[in-house]
Amino acid sequence: MNVLKDSGPVPGEANGERKKGDESSKKKKRPDKGIDMDRLADNLQRLTEDDLLHVVQLVHENKTADSYTKNDVDAGEFHVDLYTLPDSLIKMLWEFSVEKLGA
Repeated sequence: MNVLKDSGPVPGEANGERKKGDESSKKKKRPDKGIDMDRLADNLQRLTEDDLLHVVQLVHENKTADSYTKNDVDAGEFHVDLYTLPDSLIKMLWEFSVEKLGA
C-alpha cells in the first residue's frame, strides 16, 4: 500500500475521495422517463448476438460527443455508459430490448 502512496496522488482525488465540487465525477441524473436503467442494462445483456450488433449500430449512429463508448474489437467487447447517452437513444434502446425480449 505504501508503494502506491509513494507513486504520487491521483489527479482529482485526495485519500481516495473525489473533491466535493468535482461535477465530472458524478453520474448524470436522468429525468424520470419511465425507463428503469438497471432493467435496460439487464435487457441489453440478455439480447442475442445479432440483436447486440444492432444495438452497437444504434449507439454509434445516435451517440453524442459526451457519450462514453469503447469498442474493443480484439476482445470482442463493446462498452457503453448508459448514463452518458442522449434521452432519445435510451428510449430507442429500451423499446428495442422490450420488443426483442418481451420484457
